[in-house]
Amino acid sequence: MKRLLVLGVLILAFFTTLAQTCECNIDNRWGKLTAYINSKPKITICGSTFNIDKGQQFGLNGSYECGGSCNTIFTVVLTNAETGGVIETYQHFEFTWLYKFYKAGKYKLVIIPGCKVVKCTGCTFYFKVQ
Repeated sequence: MKRLLVLGVLILAFFTTLAQTCECNIDNRWGKLTAYINSKPKITICGSTFNIDKGQQFGLNGSYECGGSCNTIFTVVLTNAETGGVIETYQHFEFTWLYKFYKAGKYKLVIIPGCKVVKCTGCTFYFKVQ
């Protein structure tokens, strides 16, 4: 009888874990996003364009909260906006993103939040480097 009870508890715990939800948040809303150019903070939004000089330190901090009971896992892709060539890819990324652009040009940064296996709407930023 005791073994049956323990088995029942284990089965219940297993199915409870499976039933936990993890999905993109209802509004696909990002938390506060802050850009740092030469350590100076500026509140920003998805879709923003930044004009920066070669060699300038750029930082980006932000958050995205999945709906349900799971952690957000980010993927980040930095591309050359003119050629589409991938410059850097960051899997299982955690904020803060820091980067120095050493070449003039146009760049695109896409941050894609993931909630378990679900990819949510990403946040894109554009850079004009002189």
